[in-house]
Amino acid sequence: MKKLIPTLILSVAVSGWAASLNAAPPSGYGQAKSGWMRDVNRYISAERYEQAVLELKRVIRKDPGNADAYSLMGYSHRKLKNYGEAEQYYAQALRIDAEHVSALEYLGELYVETNRLPEAREMLERIDEACFFHCEEYDELKAHIESAGSGMI
Repeated sequence: MKKLIPTLILSVAVSGWAASLNAAPPSGYGQAKSGWMRDVNRYISAERYEQAVLELKRVIRKDPGNADAYSLMGYSHRKLKNYGEAEQYYAQALRIDAEHVSALEYLGELYVETNRLPEAREMLERIDEACFFHCEEYDELKAHIESAGSGMI
């Protein structure tokens, strides 16, 4: 019994740590829930992508190393069908943080939307490698790829 208790404690601690890694928002999204991130999310939720772009330009001017801002800038441009610009912003986010799972997912979605399924699958593989256990971004991109493969996108 004495050996079982330390093993049980270690097991609970490791699974709690693992769950916290999986539940954490990507690359700082959570720490910015107030301020600019809240404003940008509000614009994006309302499909006001032009306003999101304006706010994100201010953020990037102040913090040019902010991978989250570049990823969301790419997202906003993709929703505006500015695929070339979107791809450049995702690339910048990934230069800053090569494992930024949101940027990887969004870039994969761009590849699906522009009929580049092999590249989308590559992003899916990169998300799988970047996520320590499993993450929602993987499931979302996989669903997009599967939908495209069946002709639904």
